[in-house]
Amino acid sequence: MKALSIVALAALAACGGYNGGISHSIQSLGSTAFTSSPTKSANGQTYAVTFTTPGTYQYDCAVHGTAMSGTVVVR
Repeated sequence: MKALSIVALAALAACGGYNGGISHSIQSLGSTAFTSSPTKSANGQTYAVTFTTPGTYQYDCAVHGTAMSGTVVVR
């Protein structure tokens, strides 16, 4: 999978959706942290986090590691 990078203004609400019956999560990495999601496995489950502070936020999937990772840049 290709890493996903998002550039946005502060107060971005980032959402993750889960489909296909495979477990996933959004795990915060690094010193600029946000609340990680629990592992989700049911179709249609979602997770959202609101970024109110500018910064660079790294994340990956706790189940799949760097194979599913990315960056959110909040300005």
